Order: sequence, then structure tokens, then C-alpha cells
Amino acid sequence: MKFPEGRTAADAREAAFFTLSAWRSRGSWPEAYFKSLFPGLPPAERPLAMQIGYGVAARVITLDAYVRSVSSIGLSRVEPAALNILRIGVYQLLFLTRIPKAAAVDTSVKLAKKYAPRAVQYVNAVLRAVSAGPPEPTELWQRAGHPEWLAERLIAQEGHDRAAALMEFNNTIPPLCVNPRPGAGLEARLEAAGIEAVPHPLVPGCLLIERAGAVGDLPGFKEGDFIIADPAARLAVMAAEPKPGEKVLDACAAPGGKTVLLNWLSGGGLSLTACDLKGRRVSVLQEMLAKYGMDSVNCMEGDASVFRGGFAEAFDLVLADVPCSGLGVIRKKPDIRYKSESEIAGLPLIQGAILGNLASYVKPGGRLVYVTCTVLKEENADVVEEFLGRRQEFRPEPFLPPMGDDGALAVWPPEHGMDGFYIARLRKTRGTLEC
Repeated sequence: MKFPEGRTAADAREAAFFTLSAWRSRGSWPEAYFKSLFPGLPPAERPLAMQIGYGVAARVITLDAYVRSVSSIGLSRVEPAALNILRIGVYQLLFLTRIPKAAAVDTSVKLAKKYAPRAVQYVNAVLRAVSAGPPEPTELWQRAGHPEWLAERLIAQEGHDRAAALMEFNNTIPPLCVNPRPGAGLEARLEAAGIEAVPHPLVPGCLLIERAGAVGDLPGFKEGDFIIADPAARLAVMAAEPKPGEKVLDACAAPGGKTVLLNWLSGGGLSLTACDLKGRRVSVLQEMLAKYGMDSVNCMEGDASVFRGGFAEAFDLVLADVPCSGLGVIRKKPDIRYKSESEIAGLPLIQGAILGNLASYVKPGGRLVYVTCTVLKEENADVVEEFLGRRQEFRPEPFLPPMGDDGALAVWPPEHGMDGFYIARLRKTRGTLEC
């Protein structure tokens, strides 16, 4: 089936179907496209569209295991449109208990009549078989909807129970996290608009909204009075402790959320440079900063792993939010879990090269903050430990007690209620040339 560009979805299930078709054809989760369908949906359909779209994307492995258990043919022989319709139907049968089973089956059959007419009888038969209650998959990775290699890696690192809790957390839909501009009075404006915003229990300055609707409709959006950023991202900037008058480098800055937070949390007055690798990413960064009135930031294109002479020992603070596997943000980007093991194998070498280069930009007495949004130890503590072993001029420094009292914090999503981040704060005790 050809991807339905420009179509307007009639209801939640059709919106989910269009988005899953787009995902298959484009190769990455099309979040912006998914949300672009919302204005054409009746308001009552939007929460269900969100639930089905993200839920199916998160649990494809689980859903396919159930389909496979009752299917008369291999899934490779099922046409893509029919398979996506089956996933939508099975997800409702297994995970949306408030939807009657008959409704889950009937609405899926209607989708099949419209988009996979040759497979209507097959879709109907499979869904009725699943509705009757096939056995649950025996393997944890199938039940949790994660690739087998990733489940095994998490279990080896964290143990069965912690790994299982993380994988189940990854399948939940996160609340919207709003970071207000200081002094904007946003909390009162949200309350006046009838929008319930709850402070995050661990990270001050973060407001959690369960049912936000469209972000662009929130009070303060047009004025740039808030930024959307996970509590863990704010925590990373808090750990950096930017101060007025400091010279600061945000070395891997796009799309710019942490750059904005650096400015806000410092109270202003930073001499701020923001860099990223490619021109397109720099353009995105510039657009973000312009929206928040930060045109004075020096935006530059540059490879964070390649030495730039003019930056040598020039900064009081360097934020190294390095490229990583992203396995700490699966809850928000469900397709990340489907990366192959080979795709992420070389990341620690890249991260170590970036950290080693950026260390040369820190003034004696300055701070280097290493940040990832992954939960894998080889991208986190192992990279920092290797760095400290060869760069004796740096030492770990406690921050945000008691969370980072040994100079590093591994944010664990089920425990902390936020994305999985790793944050390490390192103090440069003397000049590089003195070592």
C-alpha cells in the first residue's frame, strides 16, 4: 500500500494506521506527522490515537508474537497494511481493557476492508483467535516488546527484575514536561486555563502535564515562556551549575533545549557558544535560540572530536551532551529500541574521543559535564572511567546532593520517573600542559 500522504484521518485507529504505514515506509517514527493528524480528529479521538499509535510502536515485538501464535501463514507473507491493522487490533484486545473486544475486532475489520481488502477474512480470523485468549509469550523480551539482544544486555547489566521494570516503563506514555521561563508566571496561567500541571517530585522547575492536547495551544507557547524538556535534561544543566559571567560551551547543542536552559538557570549573563556537527543541525539550533530571544549566542558548526585551537582552555564550563544510543528515551521515541546491536557498537570510542577533545577547552579550575541519554554502562561510567585514567588533571566532583554525591548520576527511569540519563561532573584541577 502506498503511504497516504496528505490524508486526513477520520478517527483514532485510522490515524494510528496512517502513522504506522509512514513508519514502515520512512524507517523512523514520524512523530511530527502523527501529531499533524490531530487537528483533523474529533477532540475525543486524540487521546485514543496517541495511546494506540505509541502503544503499537512500543509493542510491535509482543503483538507480532501473538499474531504469529495463531496465524496460519508466516508474517513475512502478510501484506504490510494488513499486518499494521492486525497490530492495532491486537493491541486493543490485549492492552486497552476498556474497549470491548467486539469493537476492537470490528473496527479493525473495517480498516481492512478499506486498506487491505484481500486480507479481510484473514484479519478477522486472527483477531477472533487472539480475542479467545492465546497463551502469553514465554520469553521476557517478547512480553516486554524489546529485541532479544537488548533484553539480554539489560539483564546482564542490571539483573532480571530491574531490566524487566525498565522495559515495562519504556512501554508507558510519558506526561508532557514543561520548563517555564523564570518569572513567566506560567503555572498560574496554566491553572487559569484549566490545565493541571504537577511539579516533578525530584527536579524543581519541571511541570508535568498528563493531558496537554496540542503543545502549541498551551499558554505561553507563542511567547516562548516555556520549553519542553525532560526532567533528566534539566537535571544535567543543574549539575553543570552555569553562573552569570562565565564563558560556556555547549558542544553538541542541537536542537538547543539545554542551551536555553543553561541561559535560564544561570540567570542570564553567560558568554555562550553553541556548536553542532552539521549545518542543518546548526540551523535548527539557531531557530530554537531565536524563538527564545537568544540571538547573542555564538552558534558554530564543528566536530566536537576535532581540536579547535582558539578554544584551548577558554571555557569555565563545557557541556558534553555526546551522541549516544538513546536507549534512555525509548519511552518518548519507541522506535529506538529497534536499533541493531551493531549500530551502537562503536559509540564508546566516539564518546571517548569527544570527551578527550573537549577536556582541552576547559580552563584550569573549570568544569566538564559529560551527559548521555542512555542506560548502557559502556557508554556511561566506562567512558568516564577510561577518561579519568588518562587525564589526571580532572577529578569527579559531587553535585546536587544526594543524587550525584560521587560526581556521577545514572538516572534510572523506573526509579526516578524520567528519561534514562547519565551525568558526570568533572573538575579540572590544573592546566593540561602541567600534566
